[in-house]
Amino acid sequence: MIRINLLEEIEDKSGKYLINGLVLGASPILVVLIFLGYFGVLVDQIDQLNVDKEIVNGKLVKMREQTKRIDEIEAGKATLKTKLTTIASLKIKKLGTIRILDDLNTAVPEKMWLDAVKQTDSEHIEILGIALDNPTTSSFIRELKKSQYFKDPEQNQTMQITFEDSKLIKFNIVSGLKYPFNI
Repeated sequence: MIRINLLEEIEDKSGKYLINGLVLGASPILVVLIFLGYFGVLVDQIDQLNVDKEIVNGKLVKMREQTKRIDEIEAGKATLKTKLTTIASLKIKKLGTIRILDDLNTAVPEKMWLDAVKQTDSEHIEILGIALDNPTTSSFIRELKKSQYFKDPEQNQTMQITFEDSKLIKFNIVSGLKYPFNI
């Protein structure tokens, strides 16, 4: 026999609605929980980066102090090098001056007297003196030209003077100076 239900049976859909409601209600909460978890991870990463930043800033401060000390040492080194160069230059000039005076003394003939020797600047010298005659002065200039310290000596001025009934030549010789060393 065939049965036909003319009365409609009502299905119980409350379980479906409950599940759908739970899924729809839990979805935003689940999304919020995921975002909170991700936010927590980001906060931890930011805290770690801040700690790393403080460590790097501490190292940077130490390196700046070291760089400052290195700069001070370099400045002191440059100052010391300048001082040493100046001292070496003065020693060479002192040695050169001694040799210049020695060559000057050697070049003076018997019939000549020097009154003054003036260094006008670091590269020129002026020699004042008295000679018996002009050939003596010329001989003196030739001897100066032979020296490695005198450069282009020339008679600048001559004047005849009388001293105790003798006629003498008063002269002025100007010469450049050469230092055979590197100054």
